[in-house]
Amino acid sequence: LETDLSRLGEAFATEDQIRSERDYFERLLLQHDIDPWALPDEQEN
Repeated sequence: LETDLSRLGEAFATEDQIRSERDYFERLLLQHDIDPWALPDEQEN
């Protein structure tokens, strides 16, 4: 049971890490006036 709980905790920690990194890069792109969710054709002027 302890092993299972440990694995479960690690899985949630990994998801939090991924979400945190995604949020960081999203903010970084937005600071440079780049829409992180735009399709490539939509950004060309």
